[in-house]
Amino acid sequence: MQSINNREIININNFTEKKSENENLKKIKTFIEKYWKFFVFVFGALFFFIIISEEKYTLEITTSPSNSIITFEGVDTKLPTYKKKLLEGEYTIKVENERFIPQEKKINLVKDTSIHVVLLPLLTPESVKTNIDNSISPDLAVELKLFDKNTLIGINPKNGYLITISNGQTNTLHARDVYSYSYDKPFVYVIDRGNKTRLTEINIETKEKRTINLEKLAPIVSATLSPNRENLLILGNFELISRNTTLYKTPKNSLSLEEITTSIINEIKYLTNDLVLTVMLADANNLSVFSIHNVNTWKQKYSTKGNLHLLSPNKEKIIIQRSSSISIINISTLRESRVSVSESTKVAWSGDDTIVFIENTNPGIKMHYLNIENSVKSSVIEIPELSSIVIKTFVGIEDNVAHLVDTSGKFWNISLPF
Repeated sequence: MQSINNREIININNFTEKKSENENLKKIKTFIEKYWKFFVFVFGALFFFIIISEEKYTLEITTSPSNSIITFEGVDTKLPTYKKKLLEGEYTIKVENERFIPQEKKINLVKDTSIHVVLLPLLTPESVKTNIDNSISPDLAVELKLFDKNTLIGINPKNGYLITISNGQTNTLHARDVYSYSYDKPFVYVIDRGNKTRLTEINIETKEKRTINLEKLAPIVSATLSPNRENLLILGNFELISRNTTLYKTPKNSLSLEEITTSIINEIKYLTNDLVLTVMLADANNLSVFSIHNVNTWKQKYSTKGNLHLLSPNKEKIIIQRSSSISIINISTLRESRVSVSESTKVAWSGDDTIVFIENTNPGIKMHYLNIENSVKSSVIEIPELSSIVIKTFVGIEDNVAHLVDTSGKFWNISLPF
């Protein structure tokens, strides 16, 4: 038997290994030739996914006042504007300015986004100026309401006449003993105490008057005009025992009465052309029922109890006030938010999104404001000039001037920094 030496064994093993390697390479080559399109697709898709996942969006930030400073993700830009393409994600910005309340916002960037940040002034005792309007007598001051920035309206307690006060001048708008009045600028609707069968319409700008005879609706209680000035809602047929009234709708310029409902409603107010606010008589706790109805279907949309209501200047929001809280209702969505207040707090709108709070501290007052749009609340301040008074009526705010009446009948004007 022929023997095999070690060198021959090594050569045979090397041959076998090389043959095996060649076969593996052929398999790999065959595999690649067969599936190369698949690999191209997978790697192409992966590359596309990486590109998509890193897509950038433009973020643009502007500020007011225009000399404010933006801090972006903790880095002071030293600029009042910012515009840059950024990866999708959440970012934090802060906007600051001297004598203004700083704002911090989180932005979830998922598309090109532009935001405008409005800073609100700091409220300090030094930023508030006060004076007494001596042209308004104490007996008149308590009855006044703010009609617009230049005009106060109210009933003269001496004779019951409806008057206006503008630039210190008192004018008689309706020289009869007035039972009630309501206004939807520029119109005022008046019901005489001695004749509740007619409604007097007065255009406060032109001073034109129109008398609407409504004997079938007597006694008349109240009226309100739709924002488009096409329709009137009139409360009439008041019954003394049941306290019921009947609500009618009619075109403004052609009397054609449509009965809507009968209930214990004692006040009505158009909010939009389709929505109306009704106020039902106060209960034993002195709380009235405030409801919002669709005037066409009379379907109730919202209801709550409170002491008084305040409509924002743009008629998009309404405040319902109670002794310990206020409700702020967005009229288009009917969403409600509540803010706690003390029983001695009085509120008024300053513009369409800011509410001013004045709290009696007996004597003296505290003041602060809340901006709804930006959810910004100012600091609470005390006004030295008002340290010895108690506020009876918060008449309203126009052109950054708050009008207050104290318990002695003095009419105060407070200039505000916002």
